[in-house]
Amino acid sequence: PVQLTILDEAQAKASNPQEKAQVKKADNQIFALARLEKTEVYVGEPLIVSIDLYSKYSSVQFESVKFPSLNGGWVQDIPEAEDQQFRQTQVEGEPFLVATLKKYVLVPQVQGKITIDPLLASVVVSYREASSDPFDVFFGGRVVEKKVELKTPKVSLTALPIPFEGRPADFT
Repeated sequence: PVQLTILDEAQAKASNPQEKAQVKKADNQIFALARLEKTEVYVGEPLIVSIDLYSKYSSVQFESVKFPSLNGGWVQDIPEAEDQQFRQTQVEGEPFLVATLKKYVLVPQVQGKITIDPLLASVVVSYREASSDPFDVFFGGRVVEKKVELKTPKVSLTALPIPFEGRPADFT
């Protein structure tokens, strides 16, 4: 199985080639990141949670997906296009295809630590296997399919209480 690492926003910025921090990934070919807009918010302050899949495989077919449960707040899915398209990016100077699998608006309703559970997915990736056989070379090589089990670790954020100082008198 391939292990995926969910990173907070600061760590996820490492996917930007200009950043020096290193993206931790369990597999050099496919991994995912959960990006939190912020890791510290006030109760009632909305933030965006995005789950992105990074792959060097041009073909990724999902057999099953269990998206993370988001507890401790009000959650609203942000609708995505029905047919998700990969776009090109670079991670640590390496080319990858990336697609946003899911986006949420999360509005914490309680103060304290809020944990976002893992993404669990089973995917089948396809790639062309290199071969020295002249027929394989002429016809583009043999297509190989491989099943990959994906699991991302939990990620957390902190919801702070709304400050008393500076509140309007009629604020409830």
